[in-house]
Amino acid sequence: MTYDVAIIGAGSAGLFAALELARTDLRVVIIEGGKAPKERVSITSGVGGGGTFSDGKLNLSSKIGGNPQAIGCSSSELDALIEQVDAEFTRCGAPAQYSGENADALIHLKQMASQAGIEFIAARQRHIGTVTIREVIDTLYHDLLNRGIEFRLETKVQAIASEDVGFRLDTSNGSIHAKVVIAAPGRVGAYWLREQARNLGVGPAFGPLDIGVRVEFPAELY
Repeated sequence: MTYDVAIIGAGSAGLFAALELARTDLRVVIIEGGKAPKERVSITSGVGGGGTFSDGKLNLSSKIGGNPQAIGCSSSELDALIEQVDAEFTRCGAPAQYSGENADALIHLKQMASQAGIEFIAARQRHIGTVTIREVIDTLYHDLLNRGIEFRLETKVQAIASEDVGFRLDTSNGSIHAKVVIAAPGRVGAYWLREQARNLGVGPAFGPLDIGVRVEFPAELY
């Protein structure tokens, strides 16, 4: 079977890549080792990735979570993409309200942090909730199916091989050919992806390591 694009992994990256591709006439397949959202038994694998079993917190700011320049993007461009992602979550049933928008309280907190030599970066958050996030992911999953995105669930990609035109994916359920491959296997597939990249002659690039602490805030803030 030949596709224009094969996406490995149905976590956040894979699902939103498929959402963009669904706007085209390309033939797209998502290959996922786990089950559909409401059939999942694994915390790390299945449609939605690890986020499906989280409390569904979205940090909606380009100032935290990475360096936009590392992906060739300005902060304003990344903020626009974040808004698009947030809009899709609300379209699929996420609650409309935000947290982290209490301006007066945040100003006071920033002042306190500054006195301690700490930079406090306030970020708007959407808290979807443990139960609702599963419904949201299930809605997105069925939306992609209705848009013509094909899912091959409970299928593991064992190897990626380069061909004259595109790639061959050897899976637990046979081979798949694709002109383009998007590999987004998540944390559960990190070591596997490293080996596949090495076999394809793709060198790794290591990002900076963030070391953080957990600080509890009053409920009226976050």
